[in-house]
Amino acid sequence: MNSFGVSILIPAVDELEIQDVIAAIDQGLDSDSIKETLIVLPKHATQRYRSFLQRLSEEFVHMNFRFITQKGKGIGDALYTGFFTASGTHVLMIASDLENDPADAIRMISISKKHPDCIISASRRLAENGFCNYPRIKLVFNEIFFHFIRVLFHSKQTDPTYLFQCAPRSLQKQIQFSEDHSCFVLEFAFLPEMQGIRYIEVPSVVGNRKSGKTHMHFNDYYLLMKGALKLHKRASAQKD
Repeated sequence: MNSFGVSILIPAVDELEIQDVIAAIDQGLDSDSIKETLIVLPKHATQRYRSFLQRLSEEFVHMNFRFITQKGKGIGDALYTGFFTASGTHVLMIASDLENDPADAIRMISISKKHPDCIISASRRLAENGFCNYPRIKLVFNEIFFHFIRVLFHSKQTDPTYLFQCAPRSLQKQIQFSEDHSCFVLEFAFLPEMQGIRYIEVPSVVGNRKSGKTHMHFNDYYLLMKGALKLHKRASAQKD
């Protein structure tokens, strides 16, 4: 494998907390570990927010910012766009709103250096009070969906759809992802495990965002369930 270098992938919506995310990672990592900081912007991102990010990139110039505007929409397309554009040996996916703890990101990158062929994944269920900052109704939906998909895919992961993780970019060649980018979150959560790729999970507490609203609603979980059934059917057909 090439010399270790991480592409920090941040699907950016409009949260100003991204500045805190960048600052924390910058303080905790040596610059040699960071190949690039890849910001994936939605098409509707305002010019004001783009200017804010540009100033941020000039402040943290050594973190090698790259900006990409996704062609599609939704978190699945943003992650797909970033993952298949990244140039590092590994890709760290982290939210821009401080729901993911940057300190955990630094720890996952350190573990990834020692286990470069593994997916290092954060798990709220391994942490004491991992969901302490989660809205109660969202927690109910999450629990229902979690048990549904664990049974469906026979998954041993404790928090598969959190998708706060550091993964080798070689998965691009190992896994046959579909062209439907809206399914990428589910595919990335389960296809590597179905291919026998090893996971190392670390405890992580979900953070409390300072601004903005949750990006997940009941309809999103319903669509994820439909997508999970579709993915399971396709994966079963490939095995046969």
